[in-house]
Amino acid sequence: MSFRKVHNAISTYENINVNFWHCTKNASSAMTIHLYGLDQNLTFDSVKESLGNNHWGIRKKLTLINRDAAVNNGRNNFFMCRDPFSRFISMYKDMTIKRPQRGIKAKIDPGWSPYELAVYLNNTPEEKSDIHFVSQYSFINPKNVATVLSINDNCASYTLNGANTTINIVHMEDITNTWKQEIPMLTNKAHETSGDEIILDKKTKNLIYARYKKDFDFFKY
Repeated sequence: MSFRKVHNAISTYENINVNFWHCTKNASSAMTIHLYGLDQNLTFDSVKESLGNNHWGIRKKLTLINRDAAVNNGRNNFFMCRDPFSRFISMYKDMTIKRPQRGIKAKIDPGWSPYELAVYLNNTPEEKSDIHFVSQYSFINPKNVATVLSINDNCASYTLNGANTTINIVHMEDITNTWKQEIPMLTNKAHETSGDEIILDKKTKNLIYARYKKDFDFFKY
């Protein structure tokens, strides 16, 4: 199952009894390295070192499942969300500064300002957006295939095809207080996108809010 073809790729870890629901630009590389290490009794640094500079290589080591399996396999489900403004800055840095060729593949101009990217995203339907630009909510519930109730005590009730589960919603900015798993929480980073400081002006923030309103509302930002 391809991460690019399936936005909702979920990795599962038998030994630590966890399903992790992936989302681009939400520290998924670091989290999967962390979880794989815990599951295989390896340190974060040793897993990271084995991958060299290709942290996405961790995908080859993972067991990926779909939503139906995640709802029904009895393991603890969790998803890590991120402040949409912070996530936008991360995707902007990644696609224009760190990996401009990837930005071109994503159909943007690496020379764009944050405002120009925000305009483009508002004019591009989600289903036609690059996987790095889709909303966080769509990774949980694309095309509204499931019933997802509002978050209460950092958990969301999730119903798919008559089966129910609970997804722990971990806030990237407040991981200490929102982590509910019975395993050590993530404390490492896989990489830094860029040290460049990006300041969003009001008109850019308004566009980001309009584009990712579902994320602001559902994840309570």
